[in-house]
Amino acid sequence: MDSSAREYDARFSPDCRWIAFVSEQTGNPEVYATSFPRKGDLVRISTNGGTEPVWAHDAKHRYYLAPDYTLTEGM
Repeated sequence: MDSSAREYDARFSPDCRWIAFVSEQTGNPEVYATSFPRKGDLVRISTNGGTEPVWAHDAKHRYYLAPDYTLTEGM
Protein backbone atom coordinates (compact mmCIF):
# COMPACT_ATOMS: atom_id res chain seq x y z
CA MET A 1 0.00 0.00 0.00
CA ASP A 2 2.97 2.34 -0.42
CA SER A 3 1.64 4.49 -3.22
CA SER A 4 1.01 8.12 -3.90
CA ALA A 5 -2.44 7.09 -5.17
CA ARG A 6 -5.44 7.39 -2.91
CA GLU A 7 -5.99 4.13 -0.97
CA TYR A 8 -8.88 3.38 1.39
CA ASP A 9 -11.41 0.82 2.72
CA ALA A 10 -8.75 -1.57 4.01
CA ARG A 11 -10.18 -4.85 5.34
CA PHE A 12 -8.35 -7.72 7.01
CA SER A 13 -9.12 -11.30 6.05
CA PRO A 14 -10.68 -13.38 8.88
CA ASP A 15 -7.31 -15.10 9.48
CA CYS A 16 -5.50 -11.70 9.46
CA ARG A 17 -3.01 -12.95 6.85
CA TRP A 18 -4.27 -10.69 4.03
CA ILE A 19 -5.52 -7.17 3.64
CA ALA A 20 -7.81 -6.00 0.85
CA PHE A 21 -8.17 -2.33 -0.03
CA VAL A 22 -9.26 0.08 -2.73
CA SER A 23 -6.59 1.95 -4.69
CA GLU A 24 -7.00 4.60 -7.35
CA GLN A 25 -3.52 4.00 -8.81
CA THR A 26 -5.02 3.29 -12.26
CA GLY A 27 -7.16 6.43 -12.12
CA ASN A 28 -10.26 4.43 -11.16
CA PRO A 29 -11.06 2.64 -7.90
CA GLU A 30 -9.93 -1.00 -8.01
CA VAL A 31 -9.76 -3.62 -5.24
CA TYR A 32 -6.38 -5.16 -4.45
CA ALA A 33 -5.06 -7.56 -1.81
CA THR A 34 -1.63 -8.15 -0.33
CA SER A 35 -0.25 -10.43 2.37
CA PHE A 36 0.03 -9.19 5.94
CA PRO A 37 2.06 -8.38 8.00
CA ARG A 38 4.77 -8.70 5.36
CA LYS A 39 3.68 -6.95 2.23
CA GLY A 40 3.86 -9.20 -0.80
CA ASP A 41 2.90 -8.67 -4.39
CA LEU A 42 -0.35 -6.83 -5.01
CA VAL A 43 -3.13 -9.05 -6.32
CA ARG A 44 -5.79 -7.22 -8.29
CA ILE A 45 -9.21 -8.47 -7.21
CA SER A 46 -11.57 -6.33 -9.28
CA THR A 47 -11.52 -6.31 -13.07
CA ASN A 48 -13.43 -3.19 -14.14
CA GLY A 49 -13.56 -1.05 -11.03
CA GLY A 50 -14.64 -1.87 -7.53
CA THR A 51 -15.05 -0.66 -3.97
CA GLU A 52 -15.98 -1.96 -0.52
CA PRO A 53 -13.97 -5.21 -0.32
CA VAL A 54 -15.42 -7.99 1.87
CA TRP A 55 -13.90 -11.34 2.85
CA ALA A 56 -15.85 -14.58 3.18
CA HIS A 57 -15.48 -16.34 6.53
CA ASP A 58 -13.12 -18.93 5.00
CA ALA A 59 -10.69 -16.12 3.96
CA LYS A 60 -10.45 -17.72 0.50
CA HIS A 61 -13.20 -15.81 -1.24
CA ARG A 62 -13.22 -12.06 -1.73
CA TYR A 63 -16.11 -9.89 -2.82
CA TYR A 64 -16.46 -6.27 -3.81
CA LEU A 65 -19.05 -3.82 -5.03
CA ALA A 66 -18.83 -3.38 -8.82
CA PRO A 67 -19.51 0.00 -10.46
CA ASP A 68 -23.07 -1.16 -11.29
CA TYR A 69 -23.60 -1.85 -7.54
CA THR A 70 -23.63 -5.65 -7.85
CA LEU A 71 -21.79 -7.77 -5.30
CA THR A 72 -19.07 -9.51 -7.30
CA GLU A 73 -16.69 -12.33 -6.40
CA GLY A 74 -13.08 -11.34 -6.90
CA MET A 75 -10.40 -13.25 -8.68
